[in-house]
Amino acid sequence: MIRAEISPKTCFPATRTSVWAAWWLCALILLPLCGHTAPAATGQTVLRIGCGQSFPPYQMIDHGEPTGFDAEMIEAVARQIGYTPELHVGGLSALRQDLAAGRLDVIAGMSYLPARKSTFLFSTPICTVSYAVFIRDTAKIAGWRDLAGKTIAVQRGGAMADYLHGQGFSGATRTVDDGLQALRLLAAGRCDAAMLAEMPGLYYCTNYGLQHIVVLPDKVMTEPHGFALAPGNSALMLRLNDGLQRLRDNGQFREI
Repeated sequence: MIRAEISPKTCFPATRTSVWAAWWLCALILLPLCGHTAPAATGQTVLRIGCGQSFPPYQMIDHGEPTGFDAEMIEAVARQIGYTPELHVGGLSALRQDLAAGRLDVIAGMSYLPARKSTFLFSTPICTVSYAVFIRDTAKIAGWRDLAGKTIAVQRGGAMADYLHGQGFSGATRTVDDGLQALRLLAAGRCDAAMLAEMPGLYYCTNYGLQHIVVLPDKVMTEPHGFALAPGNSALMLRLNDGLQRLRDNGQFREI
């Protein structure tokens, strides 16, 4: 595995249809999906993967190395389909920009949202992620409706930022680099609530000594979570899906 730091149709000519022509066309289409898939005919052998650094247990840094469920899964899939995984670590907003600019091939994990359909292609899901509202234990906030007109901290480029934008949220948002910063703002009284994935939020509260913060019982949403690619990269998406299915079939998916 290579580690790297992040910096900022073919059309077939019309021919007379025949049984043999149709057979060969099917063979050419299906061949890359059979057996141990090799990298595309472009000669690319490295899969450039964007990996977050503050989304535990999905994507995080441990002893200077990127790790987590998403990171380990995409590495295993890359090797399964014949690529060398190259992980580029950065904040989610920067990773999204690099994916759009073609500096990355895939982001290791992202939740599927309707607001993201025009911006990303997604693999088959690798898990689901629940998102929740975190508040101070003295706040008079019982649910989503009580957040109207409030100030909410969200991760820049994250699922909750996209969600609030799609909902036409009337209050104010404070965008920060990660969920830990959002919860620290909340603990300091600089916002009314923080919205982020539940498991990372609970991890931060437990491991960083963030006190007097509670999570509302009703989840904002629970969404499928998988690899994200730029629009138009459906060929790679199919290859990743094929690799995921093979990991499920051989038991490696469950081991990760």
